Amino acid sequence: MSPPYGWDTNSVILTAADWEERTDKNETLMSHQASMAFYTMFLDYPALFKDLNRHYPADTPVAVVCNAGDLDKQKIIRSTVGKFLDEVKYIGLPVHMLFVGKFLTAGQARKEALMNVLETHP
Repeated sequence: MSPPYGWDTNSVILTAADWEERTDKNETLMSHQASMAFYTMFLDYPALFKDLNRHYPADTPVAVVCNAGDLDKQKIIRSTVGKFLDEVKYIGLPVHMLFVGKFLTAGQARKEALMNVLETHP
């Protein structure tokens, strides 16, 4: 996975379904097709992907990163919003995070595009 480089990524919002008096809603963020990262403990995958499918194109990239940071155990499982529930055996995965968004496939092209923007807009 490549990190997001920036011109259309400029903030991080932490949210959780069980925070009292929360004012942000995951579905509101999804309506903007925001890049999202989910801590997955007790995550209801069918409910989440029902929401994601309402707001993101079916071909939006999704990645599950198991055992992140442990080079001997780390594993990345790639899919899309439209195919995830059919392709990925998400029950019983080891410790993992879920990432959703175009940044998962933009990679180096995004960095090069940013450089072009910076060169043309001093």
